[in-house]
Amino acid sequence: MDLAFLGGAQIDKRGRVNVSYIGDPASPKVRLPGGGGGAVIMNQAGRTVLWRAAHDPRIFVSRADFVTQAGNLSKVVTPLAVLAPRPSGLELESLHPGHAPGEVAARTGFPLDLSGPVPSTPPPTAEELAALDEVDPEGVRFSEFRA
Repeated sequence: MDLAFLGGAQIDKRGRVNVSYIGDPASPKVRLPGGGGGAVIMNQAGRTVLWRAAHDPRIFVSRADFVTQAGNLSKVVTPLAVLAPRPSGLELESLHPGHAPGEVAARTGFPLDLSGPVPSTPPPTAEELAALDEVDPEGVRFSEFRA
């Protein structure tokens, strides 16, 4: 597998993913569905991209309550920005149009290095949008973003 897209209930500064439980393991606040093979996929794919349809401090935590899967992370994509692994942990790689570094930092539960400029995420090309429309003519890809 060249590229895998995975999600997670929690993603921590080190790019580790929790899809098992939130809270104390003896009495969790929330039980989640578990990895469903994500731990194997994440390590065996050529590249792994994590995505979330929301960006808030409950998702982006300094340390995950449980690490279900980790490793081989290329990017994290949210409605606000793209984060990428660096030696210091996840950092801003680009900002989506209309969003500012301070906004992303305020909605992230771990510190981000905002000392330098952050480029804008390039919009998809007409060719890329046409390819998406061809494989997803019903717009299923938008389902998580609808209210």
